[in-house]
This record gives sequence, C-alpha cells and structure tokens, in this order.
Amino acid sequence: MSQGPWTPKWEKIEIANVYYELTKGSKNTTAPAVHRALEKKLRAMGRWDNYPISLRMVQSIVTDLRRPKPISEDEKYDDAEWNLGLSKQLKLSPEASGDLLGVWAFCLPRDTEFTVRQAKWVCYLRSTRCAIQGQRKLIKNHLWYFSLLYAHRERICRALNIELDTTDLDILIGLTKVEINTARRVGVLDNKQLNTLPNALPEAGIPEVYGIRKPIYHALTDFSDDSSFVASIENLEDSGEVTNILVYWQRYIWEAPKYATLSEKEQRDINSKLIQYILAAQKNKSSGFFKGEWEPTEILRSVGYQIDDDITKTEAKQ
Repeated sequence: MSQGPWTPKWEKIEIANVYYELTKGSKNTTAPAVHRALEKKLRAMGRWDNYPISLRMVQSIVTDLRRPKPISEDEKYDDAEWNLGLSKQLKLSPEASGDLLGVWAFCLPRDTEFTVRQAKWVCYLRSTRCAIQGQRKLIKNHLWYFSLLYAHRERICRALNIELDTTDLDILIGLTKVEINTARRVGVLDNKQLNTLPNALPEAGIPEVYGIRKPIYHALTDFSDDSSFVASIENLEDSGEVTNILVYWQRYIWEAPKYATLSEKEQRDINSKLIQYILAAQKNKSSGFFKGEWEPTEILRSVGYQIDDDITKTEAKQ
C-alpha cells in the first residue's frame, strides 16, 4: 500500500529524533549533518524519494531546538536523576514507590540514567498491560524502556513547542503484533506516520527483552552460535538480583586495563565463563553468592586485577 505524505508535526519529530541522536556524540551538530543523517534514515525506510525533507526545514528545526526554553516550576527537576526524596518533594504517587525503586535498581548496575521525567512516566505506565507482551503487566525492565521512550518524546515535543503526541508509542503498548501488522496493511497506522518507531524496535528493544544494556548484550551473545549458551543468559532473568550481579561484575571486568587488549574470542570466552560461574555460584549455598561475598577470582586475575582476600582491596595492575 502506498505511503501518504508526512504531516509537518511528524517531520519535525523525526528531525528532532535525528538531531538528538547526533548530539550524543557531538555538541556541535550542524543542520547539514542532521539533513544527511535524516536522508540516510528515511531512504532506508523507503520514504525519502517521494517525500524528501528540505535542508531549509531542517535548519529551521535545529535552530528552534537550540533555542533555550522557559522551564516551569513543575518541570525544573525533570532532567535530574530520580531519588525517593524527589518523589516526595514533587508529590509523585506513594503507591508507585515500589515500581520506581525497582526501575532505579535496574538502572544502577547498567550505568543507565533514570530521570525524574522518566519516573513521572513510570507512574503513568505502572499499571498498564502491554498487548505486544501478551497483556502482561509491565515489569521493571519494560517500565524503564517505555518510560525512556515516552520521556524522550515529551522532551522533543516541548522543545518544538508542539502538542505532546504519543500515539505511536501507545500503539506499541495497546495493540498486539497482529493488530499492528494488519493496521499497517490497510493504511491506518501509515496515515498517522506510525512506521517510524517500530522500524527501530529490533535494535532499540534489546535492553527491554534481555534486561541488559546493548553493549553488554552484544559482548555476551554476538560471538556465540551455541543456543545453550544463549539460553543460559535467559535463565538469569529468573532473578533480577542475579542479573544485576552479572552486570556489576561485567562492568568491573570491562574496566580492567587488560580487557581492552584481548581479542574478541578471548573476550567472548571470559563473558561465557562469567555466565557459567554465576549460574553455578547461585546454586552453591556455601559460595557466599547471595551475601555479596562471592567474586570471580580466576577471571579477575586473567584481566589484570591483583586479587586480595578482601575484595575492597582488589586493584588493577598498572
């Protein structure tokens, strides 16, 4: 079915999406750079040839995004890191505190920010049942992922001074995959320009599915064609606590001076070994695993850490 023209609102949102993606790597992102990246993205989606976006429009939007916006009293903490004290100060729902602490604990070992703006969205989404996940209540990694998407959209619409439209995100929660695909075939979703986000979902959805941020996911799975190994990673999802322990140790190992000098195969072997060690340790009651006393000593030595009896005294060899 043919695709209709973009509405000005969705053109602006797509330009802003690309702009913010590029500014993660450079604060001096130019309009021509945004235009080139936008063309590449939309060509891949099959949209550019029939409905190209002009450089002049990109320049106008980029200028608007750079312009400082007034911040209301209700919004002044939106980009701050969330904590329970701010929840009380901002009068977020006390009933949401358990979910907010769960999402915060999920983000902490993954070095992933959890802002007040996201926390506000968690309060909105916490009782939602996701159709695409089989009408299950959103668990903490889903709450983090969708709160990130909604918060990003809110930030963009505010910067563009347009109404906050989350229809495409609502579709992802409210419709099943069959409903989404059928609505696309008959042009319902296309008319609302709802093809942008789902095209990005296979990559953007990695943390949502595995509960592990993308770089760690790739380190654990990219080089393995062993289905039992991949299944062992999924077994960790039975316990959020165990998965968090994995990520804490993974970050610590990645920071070792020797790790960056290893080949991809050596890194794969280390990551595979860490998974197997944790699977074994959580079953061994004498390992001290659930007291926070366990450490992967052999792996730590192999990446250059000087191991002491006390983990707090463990240091990297310089």
